[in-house]
Amino acid sequence: MTLWKNAETPTAGACVPGIICNSQVGVVAQSRQVNCWLNNSVMNRIASITVSISLNEGVSATAEKAIAISLDCSDCLANKRTVVFEEGVNHGVCHSSQHWFRGVWLRSDEQIANGRFEVTYEVLYQYEPFIDVKPGPSAGPSEGAPTWARVYFNLLCPRCKASQRASTQSNLVRPCVHTCECGFELYTDDAPPALSWRKGENA
Repeated sequence: MTLWKNAETPTAGACVPGIICNSQVGVVAQSRQVNCWLNNSVMNRIASITVSISLNEGVSATAEKAIAISLDCSDCLANKRTVVFEEGVNHGVCHSSQHWFRGVWLRSDEQIANGRFEVTYEVLYQYEPFIDVKPGPSAGPSEGAPTWARVYFNLLCPRCKASQRASTQSNLVRPCVHTCECGFELYTDDAPPALSWRKGENA
């Protein structure tokens, strides 16, 4: 499996003042940013995202084969970038700069049980530690963990038979009720996506 990267590997250099490092540390400059890389520090990780909504009786739902996740991007040298993954595509896309992200869609499993529609997604990605030096709330050392997610799904209204596209994401005010144009209440979004990660192979 190929995980794509379209940024050059930084070359070895002097250590960054104020950062604890050793002889194995290199320095890279990009857009006036200076960063510290640890040799052989690339890690494979698997992000797991589970979403769950409460469906009203008679409503059917199917999840789209794509997901947006907030991950730290070692090519942009920026934390909490929105990265989009799609089934059948062998790389992600860092949304802000539209470059390929080193990761790939693994799977999605969905089920409807006890009135709840639940989908679990898994994405394999490469994480390489860096320090985001841009001013702002995301500045600082990267962690490589998913911090936000958005997913889309399609719903079929049992009253008017209309199909609708809807979405859920981490930063919503909950609970919230989604209503069809005919007035039928389709579902209640009462829980944010559950985010986690684990080590992948060769990590």
